[in-house]
Amino acid sequence: MHRSTWNPKFDIDNRAILQNLNLKTMGDISREEDSDLLERIVQGDTAAFDIFYEQHWAWVFNAAYKRLENVEISKDIAQEVFSQLWVQLQSDNAPVIENIRAYLYVIVRNHVFKWMEKEKRFVSISDVLDRLERKCESADAAILYEELLASYREVVEKMSPQQRLVFQMRYDEGLASQEIAGLLQVSEKTVRNQLGRAIGKVKSRIIASVIFLLSTVFC
Repeated sequence: MHRSTWNPKFDIDNRAILQNLNLKTMGDISREEDSDLLERIVQGDTAAFDIFYEQHWAWVFNAAYKRLENVEISKDIAQEVFSQLWVQLQSDNAPVIENIRAYLYVIVRNHVFKWMEKEKRFVSISDVLDRLERKCESADAAILYEELLASYREVVEKMSPQQRLVFQMRYDEGLASQEIAGLLQVSEKTVRNQLGRAIGKVKSRIIASVIFLLSTVFC
């Protein structure tokens, strides 16, 4: 099968990003159905991929930016995500994607994690747990992973309901403090205070285990 190449036609201005990420989102524009676009993209339709790119770029960028807080790196990762998706959809074993947002999120997270590893930056606990789960090949490492996971879950369950909800919205769902405050109808200061106390509990309980596991599993 002849495989087309794709290059983005849209240039996202940095000023638009920095002004409260004032970009079109999936709910703001007249969207073509993802399933129809993906079907056309698999056939090498670059115009369909341009539409898909415009409809999803802001969300992909935001997913990276929430973790990195760096505009240029997040833009680069967004570009890499779409380039990777194009290649995957043009392969002979093109994936069948049922939930495009979940699929894109996994690609974004993988690219963010690779960048963090390369730059030796801090990795969130949820990413450490996910990474450990995929790395635990030895019996000892698997046991250590289960102990860490149990400890992490226990400390989260012992948080107050409000504290646990804020913590999970921030680190499981990736919402910013401002978004959490709006959804819960509380002040951003309240959210930050709740997060600070929650993080303190997690760190004091399992930080030693995290360091030990990283040295055991990643060496």
